[in-house]
Amino acid sequence: MTSNVDFVFVDQIAVGLLVTEGECKRFCGASTALAPLEGAVFADLAEAETIVARHLRGARERGCAG
Repeated sequence: MTSNVDFVFVDQIAVGLLVTEGECKRFCGASTALAPLEGAVFADLAEAETIVARHLRGARERGCAG
């Protein structure tokens, strides 16, 4: 089985990877602030970038950005 990897960007910074195997696109984060999203499945790269950006904004507002 082959895998495809896309970088997930927020504010032009790569914050993780979206690994595609078959129909499944799983998120792998590059920060402890993204640990709650580790292994999350997204429909596509655009959805992943939107949700990851929203998560990071929320973490920053709560004072937990890492």
